[in-house]
Amino acid sequence: MILNSAILAITALIALLMLYFFLRKSTKTRNTGGIEKERLSEERINAELNMAAELQASMIPRIFPPFPDKTEFDIYASMTSAKKVGGDFYDFFLINENKLAVVIADVSGKSVTAALFMLITKTLIKNNARAGKSPGEVFGIVNTILYEGNYTGMFVTAFMGYLDLTSGRFVFVNAGHNPPAIRKRNGHHKLLKIKTNIVLACMENTVYAEEEIALEKGDLLFLYTDGVTEARNIGRDFFTDKRLLKVLRKNGGKLPKDLLDSMQKELADFAGSAEQEDDITMLAIKINHFAEPVVQELTIEAKAENLNTVISFVNEELALFDCPLTMQGYIDLAAEEIFVNIAKYAYKDGTGNVSIRIEGSDDEVSIRFEDSGSPYNPFEQSPVDFDKPIEERKIGGFGVFLVKQLMDKLDYQRIDDKNILTICKRIRSIE
Repeated sequence: MILNSAILAITALIALLMLYFFLRKSTKTRNTGGIEKERLSEERINAELNMAAELQASMIPRIFPPFPDKTEFDIYASMTSAKKVGGDFYDFFLINENKLAVVIADVSGKSVTAALFMLITKTLIKNNARAGKSPGEVFGIVNTILYEGNYTGMFVTAFMGYLDLTSGRFVFVNAGHNPPAIRKRNGHHKLLKIKTNIVLACMENTVYAEEEIALEKGDLLFLYTDGVTEARNIGRDFFTDKRLLKVLRKNGGKLPKDLLDSMQKELADFAGSAEQEDDITMLAIKINHFAEPVVQELTIEAKAENLNTVISFVNEELALFDCPLTMQGYIDLAAEEIFVNIAKYAYKDGTGNVSIRIEGSDDEVSIRFEDSGSPYNPFEQSPVDFDKPIEERKIGGFGVFLVKQLMDKLDYQRIDDKNILTICKRIRSIE
């Protein structure tokens, strides 16, 4: 899917580049002697611009609902360009089964050049997000690429967030963009107070700080570009943040599509006969319920030679949660120690199986080991006495000590003649 989107984007870029230079050539010819009238009419130029506008529109999601099988949320977005082609864009896509990415951005300018810059930015953001990068990492990489060779001096304001569909955790990064508005399930409306990092393509080696909030069932997040709050009427008054929040309050409880339709009508009524000066782009997402955490299980014979299979299984599942490599290393060490302990001590009179069940979300991963061997709680062992010389210490115990140090939660139970040992690790810190 990533490859297909990249190919489509490149095709669109080539087409728009050809159009851009074609129009520049046409304008230049017109200025040098009027020969252009014989070669290209105004209708032809308009037709080419219409094609560019349609091509640009085809690069953003326009089918709603976009994920019919995903009932955890409702999402809707719209974009109305001030000119035939513009620099705004929005995007949303699933990074994995339970993580949704949302993006909204505004490229400086409203020309074909802005449209080209928009398509490049959109493609870079999506491909890096799907490659497993965090929002801050994505913006850092995209900024570096856009900054290099940016002789036009163009820049992009952008906002991007990852929503964990199992918990409502929303991790986001803001690059000089308007702060989103949130409508809480209790009816409270406000603009989020967030950090503003520098815009994309403006300064090299920029680090983009991430933030996060916890969204609840019934909450609605509203993203928009400055074409909304800076829309003007005949009297040259701005629509303003205050009016935006008033519309949210007035339309409390509405689904994203109905909300955006109402917002569009309010903007039109406010502007009256005044010409639209900037692109107007909006995206709203409402939380309906949370998804069940991903659960995977492996049953394997409790033998030390199966350790590599166990660790491979653990790492494959951790990848689903985009687990950082450092945390993956900690979990691998703990899983190895526990599995080897079971292989050595659980089945003294023969062999048996161990079931390894992994459950997790974007925040935390838990691994449960279950076997039918002899009762054995490794956490009841005497702690390692590091004050004693090595030769005087009891054999064993260091592995359990290591597990205790590496994991955030530990639990052992003996249920239905089975040992059930669970370890939990938070894979991302909550600031």
